Amino acid sequence: MLYQIMLSEKQQVWLRRHLKSGIIVGVILAGGLLVVGIRADNWAEWTGLGKGETTSISTVLKRDADGRPVETETKTTQPGKTLWDWLGLLGVPLTLAILGYVFQQQERYRAETLKEQDQYRAEILARDQREIAANEAKEEILQAYFDRLSSLLIDKNIISLATNSQYLVGQKELLEASINVIRARTLSILRRFEGDPEKINSVIRFLRESEVFSKANLKLDEADLIGVNLKDADLREIPLSKADLKKANLARADLEGANLEGANLTRANLAGASLEGANIKEAYLMEANFARANLARANLAESGLAGADLREAFLLQAKLTRANLRRANLTQAICFKVNLASANLEEANLRASFQEANLEGANLQRANLAGALLEGANLQRANLQGASLQGADFKNIKWDDATSWPNTDEVAKAKNIPEDLKQQQGITDTPLP
Repeated sequence: MLYQIMLSEKQQVWLRRHLKSGIIVGVILAGGLLVVGIRADNWAEWTGLGKGETTSISTVLKRDADGRPVETETKTTQPGKTLWDWLGLLGVPLTLAILGYVFQQQERYRAETLKEQDQYRAEILARDQREIAANEAKEEILQAYFDRLSSLLIDKNIISLATNSQYLVGQKELLEASINVIRARTLSILRRFEGDPEKINSVIRFLRESEVFSKANLKLDEADLIGVNLKDADLREIPLSKADLKKANLARADLEGANLEGANLTRANLAGASLEGANIKEAYLMEANFARANLARANLAESGLAGADLREAFLLQAKLTRANLRRANLTQAICFKVNLASANLEEANLRASFQEANLEGANLQRANLAGALLEGANLQRANLQGASLQGADFKNIKWDDATSWPNTDEVAKAKNIPEDLKQQQGITDTPLP
């Protein structure tokens, strides 16, 4: 219909609703007229279902040929008003009234819509202005930070002092005080700029290029960064040992080569982060999110990873000796040549690739190894009691008499079981996978 082409979807809905109301009003009026006709006892004639005629007699005085007055009666028959006639008479004003009401409501709706649009545009403009003002304020703070640190580095000659092995009187104290000031200001500005990776990366880049990290030995050790938002930040090779990063957002952050030894990353979000070669030894990583993170060659020895999410993580040659991975999720993780010697993997989900992995002495009690690829893995002295081995691939594994296996039925569910293991377990017919 034409109105559907000309009007928006919301207007069409609104117009259909009001047209429906107008039709209902018209039907009620027509019904009222019908009731009036019935109560008037002229149903048949009034509705046009009877003969529907009206006769009128008029007397006219005329003169005949002799000039004498003669009365002449004239009968005139006219059709009666039918229901359709009355509806026709009422239909035009009723239609005009309904259309007038509809268009009045439409104009009201249009005015309200325009008002709402104006308010929305005003809110967007105000929000943009606030964002611009906030960004300008951040730029001023950042510039003040750069100016202050530049002045400190140049006026006090901090880099030169830091690289000297001998100090004059008071120079060592000056260097330590200056580094403490830089550290405090840096931690403060990281907090202020959290959630703004562009500003954070500018700060880190300035410190890196001015050699404050490498030569002045600036460290962010033991820093209080609980819940900080450093998403997408460039934190390569930053010293953060024993820093408190509990519940911090480090998603997709670049932490390649970073020192996080002993750091608290409990429930931190490191999804998609790059931690290649990072030192995360003895860190607290309970329930941390490492999904799709790059942990190649990272040192996670003796770390607490209980309940951690390591789904699809890349753990090439990662070191996890004596790490606590109880109930951790390593589904589809790449653990090629990973070192899990003496690690606790109790009740962990290990449906992943452990090719040539070192699981010597690992605790795999009640672990889920269903579908895991363990080709060439070292399972000597490992404890697999109660583990699920459905479809696990044990091709070319290394094991010894100290290896504890689950019951024979469970071992028989695995693939490529070594012949000597089958003989020890009394397995005569390994079912097809």
